[in-house]
Amino acid sequence: MSHEQGTVLTAAFLAVAAVACRPDPRVEERVVTVHTPRACALEPARGFAQMYPAGDFEPGVLGAFESLFLREKGKALASMPADTRALVVDASDAQQARRWRGMAPVARAGAVDVLAWPEREACRLTADVERRQATTIGAVDERRVLVVGGRSASGASIPRSYLADMTTGDVVPLRFGIATPRDGPTITAFGRAADGRASGALVAGGRVPDTGTPLDTAEVFVASDGGGDFVPEKIAIEPRADHAAVVLRTGETLLVGGAGRDGLLRTMQIVDPTSRRAISQGVATLRVPRRRPIALRLASGEILVGGGTDADGKGVATIEFLRPDATGPAKREIELKPGARETFAALPAGGALVVMSSDPPASTTVWAITGDGALEAGIPVAGLGDVALFPGTEGAPVLWTGSRWLRWAPWSGTFQPIPDGPSTGPREGAATAPDSGLVVWLSDDLDQGMHVWGFRHGVRGPYQGVPRSLLADGPAYVTPDRLPGESARYDDRRKGLALANGATALLADATFARVSVDVESPSGGAPLVVLREELGGEVVVGGPTCPLVVGSRVHVERDREVVRASVDRGPDVTCAPRLPRDARVSVAVRSGPSPAFVTSLTVTRSP
Repeated sequence: MSHEQGTVLTAAFLAVAAVACRPDPRVEERVVTVHTPRACALEPARGFAQMYPAGDFEPGVLGAFESLFLREKGKALASMPADTRALVVDASDAQQARRWRGMAPVARAGAVDVLAWPEREACRLTADVERRQATTIGAVDERRVLVVGGRSASGASIPRSYLADMTTGDVVPLRFGIATPRDGPTITAFGRAADGRASGALVAGGRVPDTGTPLDTAEVFVASDGGGDFVPEKIAIEPRADHAAVVLRTGETLLVGGAGRDGLLRTMQIVDPTSRRAISQGVATLRVPRRRPIALRLASGEILVGGGTDADGKGVATIEFLRPDATGPAKREIELKPGARETFAALPAGGALVVMSSDPPASTTVWAITGDGALEAGIPVAGLGDVALFPGTEGAPVLWTGSRWLRWAPWSGTFQPIPDGPSTGPREGAATAPDSGLVVWLSDDLDQGMHVWGFRHGVRGPYQGVPRSLLADGPAYVTPDRLPGESARYDDRRKGLALANGATALLADATFARVSVDVESPSGGAPLVVLREELGGEVVVGGPTCPLVVGSRVHVERDREVVRASVDRGPDVTCAPRLPRDARVSVAVRSGPSPAFVTSLTVTRSP
């Protein structure tokens, strides 16, 4: 991308060495380009950067594979492992005492682009977006963000659709875009490519701008190496507006509630990316119909439906839980007195956080829904306005209060200010999170135009390295599925993690293809070890389908579909449940029938 398009860059050559079964390795040259937004530019003449590769290897051995001045355009870099799957860039300008940080996926072939955002600052991308109202912004994957729909301020019947690239900072209008004028559609990832990433997006429902009539079609964006665009064919759905949409663990999209042409809808539909059809048969119905519900896929794969308003415009108190395939309820619903504005975020270990604001302020503004569906009151947050919750790294969702950014502290059960965080954030909920460390939103900057803004608050990802001393000095990087208390707490005196009542504590961010796990419990009551697929399935080592004898040391190895375990260095037991061969897993510990106390947790990534 050129300077005129709004990004300052430096390019370098990257040699990637792949060691084959022969004396000489195969070497492939790749180009790495570091971008920064022009509105918050890092001057190449003064910039210095460190680059950290990540993949299914232990990055702690490598550290930063390269340090360079950004003016060294075209410099040949040191080699990186061929199985590098992510690249983190940490850049600085000593004269300004500022830092920029970026993280981007690394495909198996081709150039590598990384967009570095200024640390603790919100920044806009340079290109204008056609000014409009009632538009939607949504992530296709960690690289692509779509801006579609709404009513154009210029009077155009359909405002242009835009694609923002989160690895370069490019914001470009699509050649075709959506074909139907629609206010407030939903956007979800749709379909999966061979590498597991989304192959496109579904833009569903919404209203006819002139009449407010709910729309009965959905449109499909197909991603490509050059960006992608919408295809002409449409998918017929039940007329639906002011609804929610969530991706099931099968890759299908579930359309939830909202308003139809004759009132609020109890119905839901599943849209299949393979057949390109909407399915109603066998899909559950909502117990409580609602306009503008919130739908989340939880760590278990279950779907939470909460929030929204009823036919009289009053907040809905009922929170419902659906099975992962949306064929029926997963557990009993719970009741939570609604606020004027509500926001939900799934917790990576299980369950969810809820934050609500109201006038006058409520005594309780923060709630946790545990992994087993119980409701716990948290410590209130004052000064809440137009609240919005987003996923966060280290198991810590971030909260925009309408005037400041806060981060969840899992083991104190509080939201805490992000030091020197920005005072700019999303308005009216038009925001999305392409990855767990980045929030992106659309903002009308008045005489300066309408722009895509972003705030990068973290750079940890699924290939993140894991510290060797987990739990030795505290519970960092490990996060619970509930508020800290008698069921889940870190004992500073005994230096260990105490779990009871089925509580789960998960190693946040990192996922693994092959992994070994060692757990020590001096009391002899070792916890269950959970290997959880990204889409919600689990193998529970020590549970009914993979029983173990009682001991103080448990060793677990996952090699593709096979999971083996041993206790106190005894013989291996092969677990009967098998994981899908190519599924990535996260690692958690959980109390079983008896409380567990864990003093050591060692997780080793295997190539």
